[in-house]
Amino acid sequence: VETPDYNLVHPGSVRGKPTAIPTPPTDFSARVTDLSAYIYQHGSDRSKTRAMLCHIFHHALHDRFLEARDLLLMSHLQDVILNAGDTS
Repeated sequence: VETPDYNLVHPGSVRGKPTAIPTPPTDFSARVTDLSAYIYQHGSDRSKTRAMLCHIFHHALHDRFLEARDLLLMSHLQDVILNAGDTS
């Protein structure tokens, strides 16, 4: 087998065309909601606060600002956060 000129050809292309393994689509919003719900049921107060902040951030990050606002207001997190530690 002749060694290709690596200045002209990528070394990974010597093995041929790459194959992609198909993966099932994942609904990350549902995943975040499920994980947050689990933490809300079984977590400590500190982990519940973190999960709530992450859940709100996830909504805001994906342009769902109304859902993020509603979740923030319904959770009364703005009142509870004053009692939380600095590392939350």
